[in-house]
Amino acid sequence: MKGSQIRLMAGLCALAMASSALAQSGTIGTTSPGFLQLVDGGWTYRVDNTRSTAARAGTGGGLANYATATPARDHLFQHWWWYRGRFTDGSGGDTREYALSNLDPAASFAGAVPGAYAYGVLTYNEPVAGVANALRIQLRYAFDGISTTGGFQGLGAAILSVRWIITNTSDREIEVDFFNYIDLDVVGPSGTAGSNDRARIDIWNPGGAVGGWIKQWDTTSPPTTPGAAPGNHEGFNFTASGAHLVGYQIAAWTSTRLGLTDSVITNLPNTPAVSVELGPLDATAAFQWRFTLRPGESITGWEEVAVNVPEPASMLALAVGLAGLTSLRRRRR
Repeated sequence: MKGSQIRLMAGLCALAMASSALAQSGTIGTTSPGFLQLVDGGWTYRVDNTRSTAARAGTGGGLANYATATPARDHLFQHWWWYRGRFTDGSGGDTREYALSNLDPAASFAGAVPGAYAYGVLTYNEPVAGVANALRIQLRYAFDGISTTGGFQGLGAAILSVRWIITNTSDREIEVDFFNYIDLDVVGPSGTAGSNDRARIDIWNPGGAVGGWIKQWDTTSPPTTPGAAPGNHEGFNFTASGAHLVGYQIAAWTSTRLGLTDSVITNLPNTPAVSVELGPLDATAAFQWRFTLRPGESITGWEEVAVNVPEPASMLALAVGLAGLTSLRRRRR
């Protein structure tokens, strides 16, 4: 085993041991509007409107919390998934993006692996161009790393990972655009959340193991130097798998979310440039993947939302390692 692999495994073991001493739970509501909640080591992640027809073409999908009880702070307003499909034979395609909303309750569940991690699985059967159940989309959530020591504003550390699996269940080839959107309101040195955050994309590397890495933190005085590595007290990191990654955006919600919820086709513009710092503002962020699936074919990817994670080089190693670890954990179920 190479030295870098040994260091990575040591880091993963440290995270696992930190989490194992803490209480974990996962709960789910499958009746409309639906919710998923994970609790681990004093942290709570909850996402609502997971099964809401009103959210499908509206703005309310995935209203969310990412909170710690001591001190009482909630850093998240919204975190959800949008998609668009097109049959490649020319027989039709969606003319806008839609929020996931057609939950399959029988294939959705939540719980915890004793002494290890809280998890939840949401499964959707979504139409494409009016064809029912053309795509089966499964989201597998887990708190992969929890620590109670140190931390940004004494908050400790939490790493939420989401592994997505999309299957073409139709009889025709489909081109799919898949989006993950987040609206973080980081409570940091200012003691407030909302309109005073800063954000930038630190890595844009489609095709790489970690394809996109967006950082967001509460405003500081003086501001951090644009492009500088900010260390491990910077609030949140939002990372994405690089396979089939085609777009990102960091902007106010009036641009990012409304682009996904309006009535026309939207593709993310890849702005701002890498390491250009935005803010203070009410920052939101999104990633976009694009791929083509033949009938019966599936594809996977992942994203992570992490608070107070290690310094940048370690963050990249953990993102790659945790993505693989999540896969192994799911196969053991």
